[in-house]
Amino acid sequence: MTNYAGSPKHLVSKQLPVALRQPYLAAPQALRASGPARSHQVSLVSRPIRLVRWFSIGLLALAITLVGQALPWPSASATDEAVSVTMTYVTVKAGDSLWGLAERHAPQSDPREWVSKVAQLNNLSDSGLEAGQRLAIPGK
Repeated sequence: MTNYAGSPKHLVSKQLPVALRQPYLAAPQALRASGPARSHQVSLVSRPIRLVRWFSIGLLALAITLVGQALPWPSASATDEAVSVTMTYVTVKAGDSLWGLAERHAPQSDPREWVSKVAQLNNLSDSGLEAGQRLAIPGK
């Protein structure tokens, strides 16, 4: 059996690496779309070129990952500073709402922010309050 321009197969396998002995067609669909007369112009691309492309892509991905790891990204940090937060406790009366409490206890601040803080402090899922409920509010 002969291969590549009449050379015996056993000589070809000793002379050429495996990647060079098995070329493949590069993008035959694109070439067929350009017209039937151009089908004889299909170029052969060897596997080493394909491997170099994949190696280059992998190397680029590795470089991007390493650069991303090396750059200083902002992160959270803890300090030993003590933060003092004073809380005042209020008992809700009939007819009270968070908005009414905001007007009474923090008239100088934005009521939306105050209501949000109080809801977060007291784990409230909605703004509905019940008479007799005890709420923690930010102190003055």
